[in-house]
Amino acid sequence: MRLRVRRFAEDRGWDAISAPAALLLNLVAETGELAQLFRWLAPGQTVVGTADHPFAAEVRAELGDIYWSLLRLADVLDVDLTAALLDKLDQVAERYPADTAS
Repeated sequence: MRLRVRRFAEDRGWDAISAPAALLLNLVAETGELAQLFRWLAPGQTVVGTADHPFAAEVRAELGDIYWSLLRLADVLDVDLTAALLDKLDQVAERYPADTAS
């Protein structure tokens, strides 16, 4: 996926707008757009697990934007996201062992 995102950006000449700070700001902006979809939901109202909810397509689109932004940022910074996540899971498991969960 990382290589596909890289090629997609390269094919469009987007390297010039792929500075880490710009990519990070884009990631934050896209996350804000997702948050906007949830902002005015009533307590207990959700779009999770409801593919026919009016926001479902928008949620999917915003999550795609966030994923794109994260993958592009990680690629530019040469961070292996899978390794980073596995390392983080190991750290959290050590700090919060499953047998102590309540």
